[in-house]
Amino acid sequence: MLVSCNKIFACLLSVVGLSASSVHAEVPQLTQELMAIVIATPESRKPDPKHAAVVSQFAGLLEAALTRAGTGRARFMVPARLTELSEARTALEAARRALATDAGFAQRDAHEARYGDVLLLLKSAAASAPAALFSEVYRVLGLTRILSGDSRLALEYMRSAYTLSPFTDQELFGMQPLKPLLSEVAAERTTGKILIVTEPPLAEVIVGDGGVQGLSPLELELPVGTHLVRVRRDGSEAQGLLVDVRAGVTERRLVKLPPLPGAANAELLARQLTDPKKPLLGPAQPEALATLDRLYGSRNVVVIRVGIAPAKKKSPKRFILSGVQRRPDGTIVGIAVEIPLDAGVLSAIESLVTGWMAPSPALKPALEPAAVPTGEGAPAP
Repeated sequence: MLVSCNKIFACLLSVVGLSASSVHAEVPQLTQELMAIVIATPESRKPDPKHAAVVSQFAGLLEAALTRAGTGRARFMVPARLTELSEARTALEAARRALATDAGFAQRDAHEARYGDVLLLLKSAAASAPAALFSEVYRVLGLTRILSGDSRLALEYMRSAYTLSPFTDQELFGMQPLKPLLSEVAAERTTGKILIVTEPPLAEVIVGDGGVQGLSPLELELPVGTHLVRVRRDGSEAQGLLVDVRAGVTERRLVKLPPLPGAANAELLARQLTDPKKPLLGPAQPEALATLDRLYGSRNVVVIRVGIAPAKKKSPKRFILSGVQRRPDGTIVGIAVEIPLDAGVLSAIESLVTGWMAPSPALKPALEPAAVPTGEGAPAP
């Protein structure tokens, strides 16, 4: 059963980008900043490392769903840099509009300056910005260079765009001069290595928009070009950086992860709020959520524990999500959801995110059983 689960998730992770376009319209636009704190831990009495890996994959799918909804997610105490990312997206939309209204790319110097500014903003939000956005910016910069006669730098930009987030020639609509360069970089098989060292150590290392590659210190062999590397660790502020991989060379990067203010208290509160045996109830519950509000500057907090329930005679293994949400209006809603480990898990996760963002729980159409309110409404402090 576990082997089949891993196959299912490998398939889901491979199609999550394709699925985004079909489900994006169903997710409401965020009207109040959402902070989702996820504690991933197997619920089985006999912890299994393979179970932990499946839970980690679930967390990755959840993060993708939250990103598409335009909000943030924290694994333990690692909030996304929402402000910087919002500024980068706004600047990118303005650059796209300017590019679309300029027939023939006549103002290429102005476009290069605009997209250069976007690149700087994305770098400041690299801990949460998708690699695909970096790739788009590098493609436009490559086009400005090749139209200016600088084929060498254009090739470097295209190589960076492709290694950040691979694409096909069909995605170069309106950028025909780049197609020969795409064929060249796509055919390259040269690799190099990067060594990611963190202070403190044992941080999760993520390359591009994929899943966790391992824990630091970590050495990885990657195609030559630019790669987006994200590093996160419980109790620390997530960091992101662009690393240029060169052939036959090991690039070493030391990433310092500053402690997140109030992380120790927040982690303790999150675990207490989702403790399956002795959760916080009564006045202690809204007080704990109010503390998380102050720490993260959000009045819409979701705290959940994700684990795997062991298979029973008539039911397969399934995800167990338990926790609590404090909505912007101050009401507190308990979360108790079971999600079977099958091909429907992706749509179930999308429904979860929709329910967290909607004015009232909206999980029942996609989940069985639906979220069950367990707490009483509490006035906002």
